[in-house]
Amino acid sequence: MHVKPGRRSPVRALAVAAAAALGLAGCASEPADEVVTIEFAAWVPGIERVVQLYNDTHDHIEVDYRPIPSGDQAKISTAIDAGTGPDVTQISQYKVPDYAISGRAAPIGAYVGDAAQRFPQAAWSTVAYGGEVYGVPQDLGPMVLYYRADLFERYGLAVPRTWEEFRQTAAQVRQVAPEAHLTAVPPNDPTWWQGLLWQSGTAWSGIEGQSWVAAIDSPPSQRVAQYWQSMLDEDLVVPEQGLSPAFWNATQQDRILAIPHANWFAEFLATNVADQEGRWAVAPLPTWEGSDATGDTGGSANIVSSASEHPREAAEFLVWMNTDPGSLAILIETAGLLPAATAGLELSAAAPGVAYFGGQEISDVFVDAAARLPVTWSYGPGMSQAYEDFGDAMAGVIAGRETIPQVIGQVQESTVQLLRSQGLGVTVP
Repeated sequence: MHVKPGRRSPVRALAVAAAAALGLAGCASEPADEVVTIEFAAWVPGIERVVQLYNDTHDHIEVDYRPIPSGDQAKISTAIDAGTGPDVTQISQYKVPDYAISGRAAPIGAYVGDAAQRFPQAAWSTVAYGGEVYGVPQDLGPMVLYYRADLFERYGLAVPRTWEEFRQTAAQVRQVAPEAHLTAVPPNDPTWWQGLLWQSGTAWSGIEGQSWVAAIDSPPSQRVAQYWQSMLDEDLVVPEQGLSPAFWNATQQDRILAIPHANWFAEFLATNVADQEGRWAVAPLPTWEGSDATGDTGGSANIVSSASEHPREAAEFLVWMNTDPGSLAILIETAGLLPAATAGLELSAAAPGVAYFGGQEISDVFVDAAARLPVTWSYGPGMSQAYEDFGDAMAGVIAGRETIPQVIGQVQESTVQLLRSQGLGVTVP
């Protein structure tokens, strides 16, 4: 499809937002001659220790930390629009394009130097759009495979390395343990599906010429959708709301033997089925034939808000926070994050074994997964609505009214309509 005349291109929309943000910044683009105080809002546990470390080691910038719940991102948006938002704030990575287009995220490419070289390309691409930089990635959520090592041994199951082997293992489970399934599919978790789609090499969005590209309904996406639809149709997996009481009951009762999920899910396992300590192990996510790629469920990013009067100093702090070894160590040890920075991944790889997983050094699996993320993935505007539409439509799959391939097409259509209603140029491959 062609871009209709009169619609704003993504590059133009971002440029307008950048100009507005720079206008608010004014003379603050030059280094300040006196101590500058910047406000930082985030929800990461223990991040106040990072702020304290920064304040103890820097005398030209003072950071004032303000904790916020992760669900308060809408309030932050409202505050930025009113000109009262924090200088630096944490947001979900998928929100960065919307923050850039709306002018809430200030362009900081002029202030971050060579920061891009200190992150894997797949991570940095979540904050760079239209030739400008709108934040710094903080953490990643690469997918791996959690599995019950004791039950795999009991039933003579091999850990699947590919999705075809995963299907075969799922069929074996139905034979040897009819009351169980290999895994549960969470229809209500669009980020889980995002990770699987990311692995396929597709991208839900991107920029091509003067348009945003809406590529949700792509051949790789359909391949993933058809695979999981067939698994549901053949009763090889069971649909279960992610992280729900029913999900944890099934896990507790040995009716779920493996769970493809993000690195952060390890803590959820240890908390919700604590008495299964020593029975779980972690392996790489199964791959598609001919590829070793994995997927990512999404992490967070730090942006400089357009409300900031000191964007240079704010950008300096957020780059330091996400690349300094001392800061990264705190983010790993206290917050339990898998930092997006290359140095953070190297520190994570040195983490000791985890008792819950039988002493396995699970961080090695996470870091390896992070190194195999396709660089093709790109977020786009309207992701929040796309996630909501996906979750709503998946209810029809569970009820038997829809199929996952149909849902992919529906989300593509609703996303295109949303972007065009916002005056953005859209191309559908």
